[in-house]
Amino acid sequence: MRLALLSPRTAVVSVGAWAPLGLAALGVAAALAATGALRRRRGPVLAAAVVVAASAALTALQLLARAAVDLVVLVRYDVPPASAVPWDLLLCALVAGVAAVVALVVAVRVRVLLPDWLPARVLAQGPAGRRRYARRTAVAWCSGIVVLVLAVAGTAAWRAAPREALADVVPDAALRACVATALGADPDASVSERALADVRTLECPGAFVPEASGGAGGGCDVDPDRCVRDLTGLERLGNLAGLDLAGQAVTDLAPLAGLEKLGTLTLTDTPVADLGPLAGLPVLVDLGLSGTAVHDVTPLASVPTLRFLGLARTPLADVGPLAGSGVVELDLSGTRVSDVAPLAAATGLTRLDLSRAQVVDPSPLAALPALTMLNVRGNRVADAATLADLPAVDELWLGENPVTDLRPLLRMPSLLGVDVEGLDPATPGIPELRAAGVHVGGLA
Repeated sequence: MRLALLSPRTAVVSVGAWAPLGLAALGVAAALAATGALRRRRGPVLAAAVVVAASAALTALQLLARAAVDLVVLVRYDVPPASAVPWDLLLCALVAGVAAVVALVVAVRVRVLLPDWLPARVLAQGPAGRRRYARRTAVAWCSGIVVLVLAVAGTAAWRAAPREALADVVPDAALRACVATALGADPDASVSERALADVRTLECPGAFVPEASGGAGGGCDVDPDRCVRDLTGLERLGNLAGLDLAGQAVTDLAPLAGLEKLGTLTLTDTPVADLGPLAGLPVLVDLGLSGTAVHDVTPLASVPTLRFLGLARTPLADVGPLAGSGVVELDLSGTRVSDVAPLAAATGLTRLDLSRAQVVDPSPLAALPALTMLNVRGNRVADAATLADLPAVDELWLGENPVTDLRPLLRMPSLLGVDVEGLDPATPGIPELRAAGVHVGGLA
């Protein structure tokens, strides 16, 4: 509860943090109801019903707010809506809302039905009958309140227990500090299974300097204390939707294999080479692998939801496993890729970066009906005619290639601009392209 008072975000997402106040409110309501029943006073009973109604209404509102926060986070990280909706929180909010309405109805009925407090048959029994009625009423009220308090306390206990030391869950000190930050706790704290399940995003990038590190976990050279090497424990974060480990020293992705809600994963500039644990992740949409040691992307053929993939500055040469994938944006810049024929089956591609690869013939890409941006700068393309049949490309980067004639580009039906940095300004075709309304850039 202390963290909830200090942090507005914790106040929203940690429903259990307010359990002590809820129990206190129910205790006050029980005392008021018992007092009203024993003293035959309508006012305390009415106040008790109002306290219960207000507590239940606030609980329902907080549950709805928490559900909204979860939904926004999960949708942000591309988790499908069917998996993102927190049905458990919505159900609890519904129950709390019904409780608030019932308590409010009771408050109204108390005012209407207890003008004289006691029924006529009880009044006819004299003082002894009134005392017996008061006792029975008090027992009934107290019993109901006790049952409600026990139910709330049991729910709170279920959400909070059992607890484990975070150090036992996440052995890696740097990763543990990152997880503790996401939990709003200290690295040496004890946490519940429910608290771990509440973590939706985890951002643990290293302080890497790509120019100095060469893109292989360089953050460990810059700041060893922030270096994540072991991902053990992340398998316990069953609702994790987004994970950023850029610049860290991780190599084993096995703990990620069971994260069924993971939609975005950033492993840029890490020494990761084996993608096997990622095969079959059901909702992975965005994967950043640039600057890694990945040379085999076969496991990604088992990730049909993948849409955004970065493989720049990797030793990758074979893109065959990506044939027929649903990727829409693909970065292969600085790789060893020379044969782009397999990509002809990736018909959803809209943006493709092959700059500084080893491509000679990009003509198979003419089979891509949605491709609008193509970057083949710094390759081995000598014949511009290999690009002439690209149907939808409106943005083309062709500089630093051994091209001697750009006139074939006039046949590209959608071309709006071409960058030819590094080419001879006198290359045939430049005046004709400009005359056709195509922007030609990159010339000194």
